[in-house]
Amino acid sequence: MKKLILILACLSLLTACQKDAIATVSEGETVIFQNEKTTFTKQDSFNAMKNNDYSSIIVNDILAKIAKLEGLDENELSTLADEKVAEIEKAYGDLFAQLTEAYGGLDNLKKNAVATAISEKLVNKYIADNFDQFVSENLPVKMQVAYFDSTEKAEAAKTQIENGSTFEMAVLNNGYNTEAKAKIYLDSDSLPLEVKEWVNASEALGLSDIIAMSTVAKDPNSGEEIVTARYYLVNIVERDANNFKEEFINTMIAKKDNKEALNYYFEKYDIEFHDQRTYDLVSSQYEGLK
Repeated sequence: MKKLILILACLSLLTACQKDAIATVSEGETVIFQNEKTTFTKQDSFNAMKNNDYSSIIVNDILAKIAKLEGLDENELSTLADEKVAEIEKAYGDLFAQLTEAYGGLDNLKKNAVATAISEKLVNKYIADNFDQFVSENLPVKMQVAYFDSTEKAEAAKTQIENGSTFEMAVLNNGYNTEAKAKIYLDSDSLPLEVKEWVNASEALGLSDIIAMSTVAKDPNSGEEIVTARYYLVNIVERDANNFKEEFINTMIAKKDNKEALNYYFEKYDIEFHDQRTYDLVSSQYEGLK
């Protein structure tokens, strides 16, 4: 196993460089956001960046080294970074010039965007490389779920589906207020117990019977119990995660903290610091360090 040894004995150099890179914002009193309780100015925005600790600078350098060891495509990373910078420019509009000034120039802003692209790619690779483990832990199922407020509507939707209608169209025709598209559900996702029990018990693909359930709540004013009935339909599209691998990976990326993946790579390459202050700075956010 290769080892990354980072000798950063002069953190003050990083500090000085970053200090020079973040300039005072002209027209800092300009209001970016305001409501009844708070006002957020241009100066507030850039102070937030200025006050970030310098662990991000160090981590960006580590990520660049890991990207090479993991064989990430540098051209693809550069393209992704350009796209991110373009998105930032569009979002900031007239403030973009001062944003690049705060980063010490466009090159530094792009370096930060490259680091973000690397982080995203590493998270993707981490999940893909440990695919079987994540499937075992999360028990993904690709399915469609909808509920109705009456058994009559649920029965009508079920009949239409059995007669050839798509699941989405049948549920929309019978009062369901959102599109019931197929998506990846994990074992930890919030679904009614009755629905989970049916999904776990059924080994086949296809449409469920109507799954009835009710909830009881007390009226805050009268204290009377209010019973709400719901009638669910579930259509299992696919159980084998190998047949929706990319969708599952994207679902996991959306749900997981990227620090878990970065810790994995920090441990994999046995990253070692030879400067205590630098180690203290970075290890407060990441565990896989020595």
